[in-house]
Amino acid sequence: MYKAAVIGLGVMGNIADGLGGRHPEMYQPCCHADVYEFHSRTELVAGSTRAPERQALFREKRVGKPVYSDYREMLAEEKPDIVSIATPATSHAEITIEVAKFGVKGIYCEKAMATSLAECDRMIEICEQTDTVLMINHQRRWDNRYIELKRFIENGNIGALQSMQISLGGSRMCRAGTHMFDLALMLTGESIKFGQ
Repeated sequence: MYKAAVIGLGVMGNIADGLGGRHPEMYQPCCHADVYEFHSRTELVAGSTRAPERQALFREKRVGKPVYSDYREMLAEEKPDIVSIATPATSHAEITIEVAKFGVKGIYCEKAMATSLAECDRMIEICEQTDTVLMINHQRRWDNRYIELKRFIENGNIGALQSMQISLGGSRMCRAGTHMFDLALMLTGESIKFGQ
């Protein structure tokens, strides 16, 4: 059993509800706190946010679970094994580095990973030094529908893949856009190549 905590109690951290209200039989936990309560090998031990209204909502939804305004205090008091970072991307690097230094086993960070390549490199470097697993929220790679689509393409069922088009519609690049690019890399088996 892993002790889990969430930093950032907005939509992805604590507020988003699954399909439960409309289709209870298809319920999928949508926010980080729900996932930790849902999974049999994790226990949600606490949350952290500076916003008083979000602290109140966490207390209401997660009866008996403590909520902290300072995530460092939460880490020291609760000693979680896994920490989700569901704050804006502008704070991901700073928080990831601090959390890794506390000695957690794993960090599950929302996308976008950070706001610069230098920040991303520093996050990776610190997590490697502290032996902390760092994962960015591109969970679609583990969705059976996309895994099956990848197999379908690899088996040549539609011929040779020649191109892929990404359409974001009304979404934002740092939200759904990052999922689309990650899926394109997964489905093509390609990786991003920086300057030659």
